Amino acid sequence: MRSLIWGILAAFLVVDFMSHVLKAGGVTVPGVGAKCDRGLCIRVRELAVWFSDGTKKYSNIKKLKSWREAKRGDFCFLQSTILGLNLGRKYHVMLLADSPKSTGAKVCGHQHNRCGEFTEFDVDDCVYYRIEE
Repeated sequence: MRSLIWGILAAFLVVDFMSHVLKAGGVTVPGVGAKCDRGLCIRVRELAVWFSDGTKKYSNIKKLKSWREAKRGDFCFLQSTILGLNLGRKYHVMLLADSPKSTGAKVCGHQHNRCGEFTEFDVDDCVYYRIEE
């Protein structure tokens, strides 16, 4: 039970961290339901929806076709799967510290305190976004 609670807390902290990173860069992602004390998004699903909607609203937010296009500074949403079936839900967010490789990428903001370290994950099971200037 303790590890489940820590996992849930860590997931909120990761999104809260990403929202504050975006805010520092001039991009505000308001929380719809739960939010931090500054009113920013703290849920992965809400952040994923904001990025998805943002591709239609803003000309500088791009959804990338695959991990091969992604590079340092892009956002990566790892999707939920069961037995290889994509559930269509984004359950984890990372900021890329380098271009992904076929087995993972160097990431920041990972719930296990990654700060540019290489992390293995299924790069094909992710959705990537870029915010351009």
